[in-house]
Amino acid sequence: MPPMIVRIGGILVFLSIAAGIAAIAVYLAATTGWDAETDLVVRERSYRSAMKTEAWIIQLVVTLVPAAVAAVFWTTWGFFRAFDRKAAKTPTIAIAIVATLLTAIQATFWIFEDDFVAALFTMMLPIFASFLFFPLLIWFSIAVFLFGRDADSLLWKAVGIVYLAGMIPAGAGLVWRWAGGAPIESLIAIVGAIVLGGWICHGIALILGAGRMARALSSEAAVHPLGGPGESD
Repeated sequence: MPPMIVRIGGILVFLSIAAGIAAIAVYLAATTGWDAETDLVVRERSYRSAMKTEAWIIQLVVTLVPAAVAAVFWTTWGFFRAFDRKAAKTPTIAIAIVATLLTAIQATFWIFEDDFVAALFTMMLPIFASFLFFPLLIWFSIAVFLFGRDADSLLWKAVGIVYLAGMIPAGAGLVWRWAGGAPIESLIAIVGAIVLGGWICHGIALILGAGRMARALSSEAAVHPLGGPGESD
């Protein structure tokens, strides 16, 4: 995978954050203020419009979040593949494949406008995340930390540590929910903030890692100007 593609994966991290902020702004603008209308007809019309916008934004987010995860993890796999880091490649490509499948399923439901199935999938998504992404992300976090240790990269070690730190309260919350407890909003906020921090570190690591790939390819080209055994695939 060319370094430019890996760099684009890092940039997508920050584009996804910007898109998320924009979606929240649109969501708040669309779903607030309708109850202040004094005219009942206008109020009803505003309410219906707000609910349609809310449903559209939710479907968009549920489709784009796994799509962004898929794109970033595919480029991360390309980075580890360039350095032949087999231990890190396996959990990375597993997450990329799962995220791609979730994106394809959600997009299919949305395109064919099957509202019932799409809503059902939206409700089932947290279960998929719990049973698939949770263990895979723990595996990925450990593998990335070990890569950072071996490569003497504080940034990749930070990616692994921050993601793993987010999985600890997330795991506690899942156990609490499975035991029949109510959702804890403060815990959700903590997990979200930690994972967002790991996501940002991940993006920076990919952008800087692309530069490392480019330097490695340049050095390799200088050693093997005509190609040969040292030529990267």
